[in-house]
Amino acid sequence: MTDAVAEVDIQIDATNAIKKHERKITMVQTTPCIRCGKDRIISKTWTEKIGESKVVRTDTVCPDPECQKIVEEQLQVRNDRMRQVQEQSLKRRANFRRKKVDIVLK
Repeated sequence: MTDAVAEVDIQIDATNAIKKHERKITMVQTTPCIRCGKDRIISKTWTEKIGESKVVRTDTVCPDPECQKIVEEQLQVRNDRMRQVQEQSLKRRANFRRKKVDIVLK
């Protein structure tokens, strides 16, 4: 391998490393608040191990505490409603399975 080819390979490797680093940086993006539209801020970051994978979790909040409180209440109502719908669905399924009719042959 000539010096020119080796130099090009080094430049390509350096460029690829920079691109990978840029991708990692862009993975952390700010998201707007669903209520007021302000950019949310990071309140907590932690890592979890799920199986063999390491997962980085980030909790974000609205910078306006009053707005965040309202958003949390809205999300709680939505989650409660979803849980209620799921419970009703499971009850309907259980009742449907129990109502099997025995067939009597004459």
